[in-house]
Amino acid sequence: MPLHRLLQRQLKRLAIAEATPPADAAQWREFIERVSRAYVEADQERYLLERSQDVSSHEMQELYAQVQEAQRIAGLGNWSYDRVANHARCSVECLRLLGYAADAPAPGWRQVLAIVHPRDRRRLGLAVRRAFREGVEFDIEFRLVPPPFNRTR
Repeated sequence: MPLHRLLQRQLKRLAIAEATPPADAAQWREFIERVSRAYVEADQERYLLERSQDVSSHEMQELYAQVQEAQRIAGLGNWSYDRVANHARCSVECLRLLGYAADAPAPGWRQVLAIVHPRDRRRLGLAVRRAFREGVEFDIEFRLVPPPFNRTR
């Protein structure tokens, strides 16, 4: 098994061969101190990385909550479809607007198209076909026919 890169670096700095132990106690002590410092530095780098990931994760959660609140206030939602994975995603507000429970799975294309206002279906269909054909994303607004009696599905 090859030696860890940090250990290889310390051996090289002290001109110690992997197969040959240090010649005297002073060289051995210096080797141990260098290895220890290398591990401390690596631990500090790892700690900083973990800390920045924690901060980023917390900030992302706050931003997500703010977007959800803004969508709720504005009465807007978002729905997206990943053609490669054949998977739809949508916001909680989108589910509410479509008449679904907040924890329901995202509705598929046919389910969404069924409640799009008849005058907007063609325009939406053209945008979707173009996106599939040309591999481009699009952002479009359209009206929905509200679910009967605003019931939860």
